[in-house]
Amino acid sequence: MPRAAVIAAAGALALAPLAAMAATGDVARLGLLPNGSPAAASVQGAAFSSDGRYALITSTAALSGTSTGGVRQLFMHDRTTNRTAMVSTSASGQPASAAVDDPDPARAYGISLDGRYVVFATAASNLVAGDLNGAIDVFRKDTQTGRVLLLSRDSRGDAAPGGVTGQPSISADGSKVAFTSGTGALLAADTNGVADVYVADVRAGGTLALVSRTSGGVQSPQAVGRPSISADGRSIAFEGPAAASVLAQGDADGFADVYVARPQSRTIVVASLPGGGTDNGDSSLPSISGDGSLVAFSSAAALVATDTGADRDAYVRDLEAGTTRRVSGETIMNAPAISTNGARVAFAGATTGGDADDTNVADDVYVRTLATNALYRASRTASGAAPSQPSTRAAISGSGGMASFTTAEAPGGLTVAWTTDMGAADAGAPVVTASAALAGRRLTVSGRASDSSGVTSVMVGRRAARIADDGTYRVTYTAPIGTESVTVQATNGLGASASATTSVTRPGASRGRAQSAPRPRGLRVSVTRPWARVGFTLPATASWRVELRKRVQGPARVAAFRLVASKSGPAAAGRRAVRVRIPSRTAPGRYQVRVLVSSALGLGTTARTITIP
Repeated sequence: MPRAAVIAAAGALALAPLAAMAATGDVARLGLLPNGSPAAASVQGAAFSSDGRYALITSTAALSGTSTGGVRQLFMHDRTTNRTAMVSTSASGQPASAAVDDPDPARAYGISLDGRYVVFATAASNLVAGDLNGAIDVFRKDTQTGRVLLLSRDSRGDAAPGGVTGQPSISADGSKVAFTSGTGALLAADTNGVADVYVADVRAGGTLALVSRTSGGVQSPQAVGRPSISADGRSIAFEGPAAASVLAQGDADGFADVYVARPQSRTIVVASLPGGGTDNGDSSLPSISGDGSLVAFSSAAALVATDTGADRDAYVRDLEAGTTRRVSGETIMNAPAISTNGARVAFAGATTGGDADDTNVADDVYVRTLATNALYRASRTASGAAPSQPSTRAAISGSGGMASFTTAEAPGGLTVAWTTDMGAADAGAPVVTASAALAGRRLTVSGRASDSSGVTSVMVGRRAARIADDGTYRVTYTAPIGTESVTVQATNGLGASASATTSVTRPGASRGRAQSAPRPRGLRVSVTRPWARVGFTLPATASWRVELRKRVQGPARVAAFRLVASKSGPAAAGRRAVRVRIPSRTAPGRYQVRVLVSSALGLGTTARTITIP
């Protein structure tokens, strides 16, 4: 098929409804003008939302109908509605005054699982008020409200004076953004004077955490960067030079490596480790799965025994199993990309994979399915043939159902971004367990939630649980009297949810005498200054409190008591003897001794009047 015919067919396909694109292998062109015609400028891509509905691309063309001013802007294409919107804009809709950063070999923008939030880097000064540094900053745009946040701020809340490197990566829910700083410190703890990896927590008011730093305060003496944050926001992969070996134990190979940091547990490990081969070359360009267990990266090392070439390859490290496998066949270009669920890896390279239609003798974009080891060429024309020009910038959606590539197939050598339907997307839900334990009035609901796409949230009823690195969670609160049925809902990095229900009964007071809270019995008090000796019997295991009180006149002549002294503690059922010290300034007179008992059945009290001489 002639090149012009391929472009026309792909353009027409891009304007069709999404339902018409369901077949595996269908190809569509990204970056058409509102009238459906190809843009007269290069279009680079892409980054996908989890289900592949939304794709981010960059271009100087007016893809949304709004002039870019000749400046490279970031666009979001909705594959369901076939509408494209410019998202590198201020809250009022003004396009960025400087180009959106989009370097090779790795993209420098990202999108949340549902497409609501996008992150990008630019030196534009017109996106937020007070951005006066004239350098690259990292921004997060809310595509629903239009709000723009500047995330790369220093400890005073100002844009970093010298700017930052950028390279933002966003968690599935959009609440956490990893990025690379510049040479200036954003926090006082950053003392190495080179670029480091930070994470901004938007829910915590944009609080920054320096993640490329050990729990002992050690930093790399040379710049690290290109972070990739897991969908659950708890793991961050990044690359570092040989000098960054101080960040992880056992890293003594003398080459650049890929690392994974887990801020909650304050650990950093090396991911670019050999699996039967030799660690004899540099590794870089990480891409991490949703739960942080798998890391894809590029390496010049022969990390497996079957890698006998001298070229760079794409590898996947399983951090839990401690294994490394090669997923490319020959030389790769640019950065590999792993799907959120860890099922597929996309990469650009010279691998042929036995594809009879791969006749272009040029780099193509391939997708490896890890479970079956199947290799699929994603860079293809509408007829299935390989493009005549090399394909680069491999990307894959979170579910693994959609891939993207960029190639110079347009007239005049302009680059064009394309999508390829990879087949059925992952619809799996998390695995979640829940149990309840009652201690007095306090109910603890705990369990574990896991998913290969990462668990982004656990809701215990209406309470958000903090999720540990191992997926465990725990929420404690005061249980109501009666049977409490609690539903725990876990949501993964692709937006799928699963729930588990647990219940517990807290006994309490009722109209029946059998349900009443037990009261302390046999109250006896003797006074010999400076002590009041109080004896009583606990009918059940409970927490007790003894109070010495003075009767006073309250508001509106209502009787009230002023606490003079008290003592408390837990104890098993049985007789108790407690000494309460009488303050030296306590005047002689009539006082009340009250004993309170708190148990699973509620609160019981008893009291008697005494005289203090």
